[in-house]
Amino acid sequence: MNARTNHLEDRRVQRTRSHLHAALMSMIRESPYEAITVSDILARANVGRSTFYMHFRNKDELLASAMREFLDSARGVGCGPQTRAGGLTGFSLPLLEHIERHRQRTTTNHQTERWASVHDRLGTLVADMVAREVRKNAKGEPKRRGALAADLVGSHVASTFIVVLKWWLSSRDELPAGEVNQLFQSLIPPAYA
Repeated sequence: MNARTNHLEDRRVQRTRSHLHAALMSMIRESPYEAITVSDILARANVGRSTFYMHFRNKDELLASAMREFLDSARGVGCGPQTRAGGLTGFSLPLLEHIERHRQRTTTNHQTERWASVHDRLGTLVADMVAREVRKNAKGEPKRRGALAADLVGSHVASTFIVVLKWWLSSRDELPAGEVNQLFQSLIPPAYA
Protein backbone atom coordinates (compact mmCIF):
# COMPACT_ATOMS: atom_id res chain seq x y z
CA MET A 1 0.00 0.00 0.00
CA ASN A 2 1.46 3.37 -0.95
CA ALA A 3 1.25 6.74 0.79
CA ARG A 4 -1.49 7.98 -1.55
CA THR A 5 -3.71 4.99 -0.74
CA ASN A 6 -3.14 5.47 3.01
CA HIS A 7 -4.02 9.17 2.69
CA LEU A 8 -7.28 8.35 0.85
CA GLU A 9 -8.19 5.74 3.48
CA ASP A 10 -7.43 8.22 6.27
CA ARG A 11 -9.71 10.78 4.62
CA ARG A 12 -12.48 8.20 4.24
CA VAL A 13 -12.13 7.22 7.90
CA GLN A 14 -12.27 10.87 8.96
CA ARG A 15 -15.29 11.52 6.73
CA THR A 16 -17.14 8.46 8.06
CA ARG A 17 -16.41 9.39 11.67
CA SER A 18 -17.47 12.97 10.97
CA HIS A 19 -20.78 11.81 9.44
CA LEU A 20 -21.44 9.58 12.44
CA HIS A 21 -20.56 12.35 14.94
CA ALA A 22 -22.80 14.86 13.13
CA ALA A 23 -25.69 12.39 12.91
CA LEU A 24 -25.57 11.60 16.61
CA MET A 25 -25.28 15.24 17.68
CA SER A 26 -28.19 16.31 15.47
CA MET A 27 -30.32 13.47 16.84
CA ILE A 28 -29.51 14.43 20.43
CA ARG A 29 -31.06 17.84 19.76
CA GLU A 30 -34.28 16.07 18.73
CA SER A 31 -34.59 13.08 21.08
CA PRO A 32 -33.37 11.87 24.46
CA TYR A 33 -29.98 10.19 24.12
CA GLU A 34 -31.28 6.96 25.65
CA ALA A 35 -33.97 6.69 22.94
CA ILE A 36 -31.48 6.91 20.07
CA THR A 37 -30.39 3.57 18.62
CA VAL A 38 -27.38 2.65 16.53
CA SER A 39 -29.81 1.90 13.69
CA ASP A 40 -31.17 5.46 13.94
CA ILE A 41 -27.65 6.86 13.76
CA LEU A 42 -26.77 4.69 10.77
CA ALA A 43 -29.86 5.82 8.88
CA ARG A 44 -29.14 9.49 9.57
CA ALA A 45 -25.44 9.21 8.68
CA ASN A 46 -26.07 6.92 5.70
CA VAL A 47 -23.39 4.55 7.00
CA GLY A 48 -23.53 0.75 7.05
CA ARG A 49 -23.66 -1.27 10.25
CA SER A 50 -20.35 -3.07 9.60
CA THR A 51 -18.65 0.27 8.92
CA PHE A 52 -19.99 1.65 12.20
CA TYR A 53 -18.66 -1.32 14.16
CA MET A 54 -15.24 -1.00 12.51
CA HIS A 55 -14.97 2.38 14.27
CA PHE A 56 -17.09 2.12 17.45
CA ARG A 57 -18.42 -0.58 19.77
CA ASN A 58 -21.63 1.28 20.57
CA LYS A 59 -23.27 4.70 20.63
CA ASP A 60 -21.60 5.58 23.96
CA GLU A 61 -18.20 5.18 22.35
CA LEU A 62 -19.38 7.31 19.40
CA LEU A 63 -20.57 10.04 21.76
CA ALA A 64 -17.31 9.98 23.70
CA SER A 65 -15.35 10.18 20.45
CA ALA A 66 -17.35 13.19 19.22
CA MET A 67 -16.94 14.98 22.56
CA ARG A 68 -13.23 14.17 22.79
CA GLU A 69 -12.65 15.46 19.28
CA PHE A 70 -14.45 18.69 20.09
CA LEU A 71 -12.67 19.15 23.42
CA ASP A 72 -9.29 18.55 21.79
CA SER A 73 -10.03 21.17 19.14
CA ALA A 74 -11.45 23.55 21.77
CA ARG A 75 -8.25 23.32 23.81
CA GLY A 76 -6.33 24.27 20.69
CA VAL A 77 -8.33 27.46 20.15
CA GLY A 78 -9.22 28.28 23.77
CA CYS A 79 -6.12 30.24 24.61
CA GLY A 80 -7.38 33.81 24.64
CA PRO A 81 -7.29 36.30 27.51
CA GLN A 82 -10.74 35.15 28.68
CA THR A 83 -9.29 31.74 29.55
CA ARG A 84 -6.13 33.05 31.23
CA ALA A 85 -3.84 31.77 28.47
CA GLY A 86 -5.69 28.50 28.18
CA GLY A 87 -4.75 26.80 31.41
CA LEU A 88 -6.83 23.89 32.59
CA THR A 89 -10.04 25.65 31.64
CA GLY A 90 -9.14 26.62 28.07
CA PHE A 91 -11.89 24.32 26.78
CA SER A 92 -14.73 26.29 28.38
CA LEU A 93 -15.24 29.33 26.15
CA PRO A 94 -15.11 27.46 22.81
CA LEU A 95 -17.44 24.79 24.21
CA LEU A 96 -19.90 27.35 25.57
CA GLU A 97 -19.82 29.25 22.26
CA HIS A 98 -20.54 26.01 20.40
CA ILE A 99 -23.46 25.25 22.71
CA GLU A 100 -24.73 28.83 22.32
CA ARG A 101 -24.79 28.45 18.51
CA HIS A 102 -26.88 25.27 18.80
CA ARG A 103 -28.91 26.13 21.86
CA GLN A 104 -32.66 26.13 21.57
CA ARG A 105 -33.87 29.37 23.06
CA THR A 106 -36.89 27.77 24.70
CA THR A 107 -35.22 25.28 27.01
CA THR A 108 -37.68 23.49 29.26
CA ASN A 109 -37.05 21.23 32.24
CA HIS A 110 -37.91 18.29 29.98
CA GLN A 111 -35.19 19.35 27.52
CA THR A 112 -32.69 19.85 30.34
CA GLU A 113 -33.46 16.34 31.64
CA ARG A 114 -33.07 15.00 28.09
CA TRP A 115 -29.47 16.23 28.10
CA ALA A 116 -28.61 14.88 31.58
CA SER A 117 -26.82 11.74 30.41
CA VAL A 118 -24.93 13.73 27.76
CA HIS A 119 -23.84 16.22 30.44
CA ASP A 120 -22.72 13.34 32.67
CA ARG A 121 -20.55 11.94 29.88
CA LEU A 122 -19.19 15.41 29.10
CA GLY A 123 -18.30 15.89 32.76
CA THR A 124 -16.39 12.60 32.82
CA LEU A 125 -14.42 13.53 29.70
CA VAL A 126 -13.62 17.02 31.02
CA ALA A 127 -12.49 15.56 34.36
CA ASP A 128 -10.20 13.09 32.58
CA MET A 129 -8.81 15.77 30.27
CA VAL A 130 -8.07 18.17 33.14
CA ALA A 131 -6.56 15.40 35.31
CA ARG A 132 -4.25 14.38 32.44
CA GLU A 133 -3.15 18.01 32.06
CA VAL A 134 -2.48 18.32 35.80
CA ARG A 135 -0.42 15.10 35.78
CA LYS A 136 1.52 16.31 32.76
CA ASN A 137 2.34 19.60 34.49
CA ALA A 138 3.06 18.11 37.95
CA LYS A 139 6.72 18.52 38.75
CA GLY A 140 8.29 17.29 41.94
CA GLU A 141 5.00 16.03 43.40
CA PRO A 142 5.08 12.60 45.02
CA LYS A 143 3.45 10.24 42.53
CA ARG A 144 0.50 9.16 44.71
CA ARG A 145 -0.31 12.67 45.98
CA GLY A 146 0.03 14.09 42.46
CA ALA A 147 -2.38 11.50 41.04
CA LEU A 148 -4.93 12.14 43.77
CA ALA A 149 -4.61 15.89 43.31
CA ALA A 150 -4.99 15.52 39.54
CA ASP A 151 -8.18 13.48 39.90
CA LEU A 152 -9.56 15.90 42.47
CA VAL A 153 -8.78 18.97 40.36
CA GLY A 154 -10.27 17.26 37.30
CA SER A 155 -13.45 16.41 39.17
CA HIS A 156 -13.70 19.92 40.63
CA VAL A 157 -13.25 21.71 37.30
CA ALA A 158 -15.59 19.33 35.47
CA SER A 159 -18.36 19.37 38.06
CA THR A 160 -18.20 23.16 38.31
CA PHE A 161 -18.42 23.46 34.52
CA ILE A 162 -21.41 21.10 34.34
CA VAL A 163 -23.21 22.94 37.16
CA VAL A 164 -22.71 26.25 35.35
CA LEU A 165 -23.76 24.71 32.02
CA LYS A 166 -26.96 23.23 33.46
CA TRP A 167 -27.75 26.52 35.22
CA TRP A 168 -27.23 28.45 31.98
CA LEU A 169 -29.34 26.08 29.89
CA SER A 170 -32.23 26.18 32.36
CA SER A 171 -31.94 29.93 33.01
CA ARG A 172 -34.49 32.33 31.58
CA ASP A 173 -31.70 34.87 31.14
CA GLU A 174 -30.12 34.69 27.73
CA LEU A 175 -26.60 35.40 28.86
CA PRO A 176 -24.00 35.21 26.11
CA ALA A 177 -21.40 32.45 26.24
CA GLY A 178 -18.63 34.92 27.14
CA GLU A 179 -20.45 36.02 30.30
CA VAL A 180 -21.23 32.44 31.27
CA ASN A 181 -17.56 31.61 30.78
CA GLN A 182 -16.59 34.49 33.08
CA LEU A 183 -18.96 33.12 35.73
CA PHE A 184 -17.42 29.65 35.36
CA GLN A 185 -13.88 31.06 35.51
CA SER A 186 -14.74 33.02 38.67
CA LEU A 187 -15.67 29.74 40.40
CA ILE A 188 -12.34 28.11 39.58
CA PRO A 189 -9.34 28.93 41.81
CA PRO A 190 -6.71 30.94 39.87
CA ALA A 191 -4.16 28.17 40.35
CA TYR A 192 -6.33 25.82 38.23
CA ALA A 193 -7.43 28.20 35.51
